[in-house]
This record gives sequence, structure tokens and C-alpha cells, in this order.
Amino acid sequence: MEIPGEVKPILEKIVDDTACSIEFWKEAKGEELTDMFFELSSELMLSDLDEDMLPIGYKLVGYIYYWETNCQFSGWYAIQNKADELDTIIECYKLVGLAAEADGIKKASEKWFETDGDHEAAGNAYSSISNEYSTDFDRWDYLSDYFVNNAKSLFYR
Repeated sequence: MEIPGEVKPILEKIVDDTACSIEFWKEAKGEELTDMFFELSSELMLSDLDEDMLPIGYKLVGYIYYWETNCQFSGWYAIQNKADELDTIIECYKLVGLAAEADGIKKASEKWFETDGDHEAAGNAYSSISNEYSTDFDRWDYLSDYFVNNAKSLFYR
């Protein structure tokens, strides 16, 4: 098992100013680990790599953390900003075991488009789904643990 060669330059860029190897998920902890996944996502989404040619973990990190970034900076406008990718984002959350988050995003996006961008309605729709990971930091901790615990099947060939 090895990391795909086409991803190595991105990983090297991410760990450049750290004491971690390119397999940062084996070494980083806490906020540093979360930040590195966010950075990996950004680099992946801005790259011209063919996501279908990479192990699934890179696609999952790419879409999930990029969505999370958009939500942090744009709130529910992220739905509008990422409308073309929402189906993929929702599917990625399901694949990592966050079906309630996926359902919440789906409900919020349906309400968003139904109400022509009503923030309160989208928020209420999202909150209508029982979700133990609806808080950002709880979700990010879950995601970090998920990617660390499943790294062999997600990031290697």
C-alpha cells in the first residue's frame, strides 16, 4: 500500500511547515489534524487531479471539508455556492457515517431553493433532523477520527 504519487506534492505542501510526514493523519492530533484536513481539502478541490482515479478518501476529504469551509464563511449561502455539488457532498457525508448530517443538508437545501434563499427556513429545516454531530467542532472531531481510523482503506493504493 502506498500513497498515490499524484497526491504526494499536495501532501508535501501541507506538511511543509510542520514536523509531520506526508502521512500527517498518523502524527497530527486535535486542531492541527483538523486544520490539515481542511488544507488538504482546499488543495484537492483547487487541483486538476481526477478524483475518480484516486482512493476514495481524497474525494471524501475534498468535498466534505470544502463544504464545511464554505459553510463557515458563507453560512447558508454555501447551498447556493455549491448547488452543482450538493448531491456529491450529501453522498460523501453518508459514506463517512454521517447520514443525519447528509439529511440535514438535503432538507436545508430543499427549503433554501423552495423559499428563494430564506436563511431562517433553511436553518430550521436543517435543525429538524436529529443529529448528534450538528455542532461544527463535534462533527470535525468525528471526521478526523473517521479518517485516521480508516486511513488504510481511504488514502492508499
